[in-house]
Amino acid sequence: MPIKRRFNTSKVRYTHPSEIELLLKLTGFKVIDRFGDSDRRPFDSKSEWVLYLTRKLK
Repeated sequence: MPIKRRFNTSKVRYTHPSEIELLLKLTGFKVIDRFGDSDRRPFDSKSEWVLYLTRKLK
């Protein structure tokens, strides 16, 4: 039986943290905190990641 190969392409888009925060606000979320990694280190210009702790507003 021959091996079937499938390829998918996807677009990757980098988003600035301020854009993420605006999108969260527009969709009813409040940013509680922002971290630079999963170990909760502070987010700064050298952070490779940004993680948000949010709360859904009523």
